[in-house]
Amino acid sequence: MSLFRLQSIYIVGGTALLPLMPFLYLQGQYMRRKIGRLPDASGPTTGRTGDGDSPARLLVLGESTAAGVSASTHDNALSDIFPIVERKVGQPVEWTVVGRSGITVGETIVELVPQIPEIEFDYILLALCGNEVLKLRSPRETRRDMTRLIGILREKARGRRSSSPTRRP
Repeated sequence: MSLFRLQSIYIVGGTALLPLMPFLYLQGQYMRRKIGRLPDASGPTTGRTGDGDSPARLLVLGESTAAGVSASTHDNALSDIFPIVERKVGQPVEWTVVGRSGITVGETIVELVPQIPEIEFDYILLALCGNEVLKLRSPRETRRDMTRLIGILREKARGRRSSSPTRRP
């Protein structure tokens, strides 16, 4: 399907929903108040999957997925991810989670980046941008903040590594 056709479908669909927007907005606000905020996962924010020496270090940074919303522990919240990473990299994985539900990319820079432990990570998984959509942030602002965050993470990695530039996050 061509991009033009997809854009046309999007515009026609949006136009058809336009008369319902006030009702949908009010319904969304009602549901948000009624449901409230689900709790983040509790327990340790670090762990390990697999056996063996020299594990790969993985940082999971981001919003509700990283925070483990509605899961009892972080290990349970991301239990499907860690074995996949272990198989892909061919070694055990030591993981660290730094997350908060409802956070945007810009807030991540201010609030979560300072919480990242001062250790060397081999991989970084970013779980971000869902709240950018929910808070109606512009793509330009989101791109600017994400570019800034990636730059900060690269600088942190560069400051901790003395060799192997191909392993940068």
